[in-house]
Amino acid sequence: MTIRTFLASIARSTPCRPWCGPAWARDALVLLASLGIAGDASASLIAYWNFNSLVAAPSTSTSISADSGIGTLYANGTQGSSSWVTASTGNEWTAFTGSTINALNADVAGLALAPVNSAANGKSFTLAFSMANLQNLVVTFAVRGSSTGFNSGLWSYSTDGSTFTSAGIPSTATTSTTFALATADLSAISQLDNAGSVWLRYTLSGATAANGNNRIDNLQVNADPVPVPEPSVTALVVAGVGAMAVLRRRRGVHRP
Repeated sequence: MTIRTFLASIARSTPCRPWCGPAWARDALVLLASLGIAGDASASLIAYWNFNSLVAAPSTSTSISADSGIGTLYANGTQGSSSWVTASTGNEWTAFTGSTINALNADVAGLALAPVNSAANGKSFTLAFSMANLQNLVVTFAVRGSSTGFNSGLWSYSTDGSTFTSAGIPSTATTSTTFALATADLSAISQLDNAGSVWLRYTLSGATAANGNNRIDNLQVNADPVPVPEPSVTALVVAGVGAMAVLRRRRGVHRP
């Protein structure tokens, strides 16, 4: 229960006296605001990759740190990922022209991550990060493909880096040649809420040619803060609200 909900329950259950009413509610919210806990928490950025520093194959990195926030993308056979080939021939992992869709910090289109080649069907890359004190995980990114590219991109999750469970959400791969926003909403998966370590695995399949590809750009991982106030703050709020109530009641009693 949040502090706001707690106050509302008190207001509903307390018989009205001369000290209750709009002024009491206003003062309570002023107290909450002064403590910095009155408003609803907004989404927090966990990690963001713009991929603009990538280089094309045969030198495309298969371990990519986030450009903002904290997280790492793995495609090197560790952390639950597959080992993707970045090479002059038989290549599966490169970088192509990107997009500004879903970009942060006025980032330019630059480059996009590009898994490629039907030989890579069934391979996965993973994202590793923390959900400590966070909930309602959502992943967004710009995506486009090619007519012979991957037509299935499925998400699974883990909290130990080895056992993965299907997220049960729709595919976010596409064969459209126009960039669009893709969203992987994992907010219903309570096992991820407040987890110290999280791995997301993205598995691609359905490509039908060696040059078939998907492009992934401006990858954001966001979540909401868990609304759990410190016990000391809760006690302070309750004491402060109680003091205001007593003061208003006394004023009502002594009013002529």
